[in-house]
Amino acid sequence: MASRPKHVGTVKIGSESYLLAETKERQAWEEQYLHEPPWADGLPSILSEPSDTWHLGGLKSKSGIPGTSEYGQNTDARFPFRLLPGPEVNNVTLTSSVANPTRIFEALGYIWAVCGRYIYRIDPSDDSIVQSKDFGGSAALGVDGMRWEDNTGLITTDDANQSLWEVTAIGTPDTWAQAESGVRAYRLAAGIDRMFGVEDSGLLRNCVSGNDPMLSASWADELQCGETSTKPNGIIAFEKTALVGKPEGLFGVSPEGKGTPLIKRMVRDDDNCLGMEMFEPYAMIPHSRGVYRFVPGLVESAGLEMELINESPIRGRFKAFAVDNRWLLGLLTVGSTIYIMVARDRRGGEPGFGPLIWDTWIYLTATTSQAMFLSTLTSPPRLWFGNDNDISYVKLSASAGAPDVDDSAYRFAQSGLRYTHKYTFGDWRDKDFPKVVVVGKGTLSAARYWDIYYSVDGGAYSALDIDGSTMRVNSDGLHTFYLPLTAVGREIQFHLDFTGDSTTAPPEINYFEPFAVPQSKKVPINLIQLHLVRDAELDMGREVRSAAEQLSDLHTLDEASSPLKASGPWGESKDMWVKSLRLVNVLQEPDHEAEYLVEVALQERKVA
Repeated sequence: MASRPKHVGTVKIGSESYLLAETKERQAWEEQYLHEPPWADGLPSILSEPSDTWHLGGLKSKSGIPGTSEYGQNTDARFPFRLLPGPEVNNVTLTSSVANPTRIFEALGYIWAVCGRYIYRIDPSDDSIVQSKDFGGSAALGVDGMRWEDNTGLITTDDANQSLWEVTAIGTPDTWAQAESGVRAYRLAAGIDRMFGVEDSGLLRNCVSGNDPMLSASWADELQCGETSTKPNGIIAFEKTALVGKPEGLFGVSPEGKGTPLIKRMVRDDDNCLGMEMFEPYAMIPHSRGVYRFVPGLVESAGLEMELINESPIRGRFKAFAVDNRWLLGLLTVGSTIYIMVARDRRGGEPGFGPLIWDTWIYLTATTSQAMFLSTLTSPPRLWFGNDNDISYVKLSASAGAPDVDDSAYRFAQSGLRYTHKYTFGDWRDKDFPKVVVVGKGTLSAARYWDIYYSVDGGAYSALDIDGSTMRVNSDGLHTFYLPLTAVGREIQFHLDFTGDSTTAPPEINYFEPFAVPQSKKVPINLIQLHLVRDAELDMGREVRSAAEQLSDLHTLDEASSPLKASGPWGESKDMWVKSLRLVNVLQEPDHEAEYLVEVALQERKVA
């Protein structure tokens, strides 16, 4: 049987006063502190976000998409469960070059680089170079180039007439010939049974296979693409016809044989469509606001503009593309640096934004580039690209179907880094970041290692642990690093820097897990026990309401959405919500009106 309540004071809830009472079973007033969301169900002792793969893309600055990272420089995260160094970049100096290559192609067993005034020939067997053609100081500048029938090389210039040149034999000097008057090709593309050439005015013509493109009579048809005052930035063969890219948009051939605009929503820009390329079945069309992928009836954004949570510095314009089987390689200019990005189709419900999964791959600083070409003249194949006024390449792989990085001919960079996304652990309040666990694999050693850097809330990066030692993964297996006690904040980001001493023995990371110990804001809850009885002596007089009437008034307050003023042991006139009301006991004596013991929970509303 419940004991009789003992009155210990009065509380005021809203405009009415109530008796505060204690019993042997329950005290009159208790203050509790409950966790606010996201920890309303209880505060976990420690949190972690393990990552054992990064192959689902970069450019994810926020957490929430597993298998992703923010960006890297000369690191390779394309393959599941492996973070590796990127490929080694080999540089070839083009002697006396004064212009960035605008086109790279292969013909006659050599690599050719179109560099304005000069045309260079590179022997891929030993990287030796020859300045094959000099157009002269005040003459035309080279624009485009391609291999044509009989393995000859064709070069276009910005001359108003006789703009096409052909190299037919290697010697001292090489054998060059200029087209006759009336040949005005500015950009070229090889189709199924013909070559397409567009003049600098946008006039599209074609030369059927077997005809001599150096003769004016070999060029048939005339289709005007866009304005005559703008020069075409690109042309690609598409099925049995061609697509022409200009500052004002993309143009194709209509069934009536007219040059017709295909993408009208493209914002006009001088460099629109520069570097357009086929990535079957799509045409990849770079423009000032991103990249479109195009097939008749479909135009969709497919570039970095679809990376909606990218807060990294990786934002710029694509200047060239190359295709390596399933991989689309994109040459991106970011200020005075270039990144060669990698992309593949998003498959099987893989999380993210846009139709392609993008990530960083190769990084070069203080340079420019606008040409890229994948050559199979050597084994393994090479990806060639412009590097300021010179040319560079990386070796790929000769192991069909296997990842490049597992091929014995592949070569790795000896320095680079990878930024993780920013970890909040689902909580935007301050947390303690006590440790990070990293698993290394491969050929790790004192000269071949990964250093782990961290930054809290955008501050300076540090690689020092709680003892002031560098957090270094220099041996295989699991490494646990404890961060300094000052590693406290809302979010933490890491970058993993590798240093190597071999191009054939890469250090790799297989697992990464940071930890956090969360705290939370506390919700103050006042639990009070009230004795509801008529004729009780209150601080402000005598209670005239019956117990049932008092309970009804409390029910009304319990259902109110707005806060009310409450005074009691917690202080005077505090803003409170009535969060719960519970009938604890009914006290009933013969010939007396029923009395109630109720528990009321009052939640304080913070006002400052």
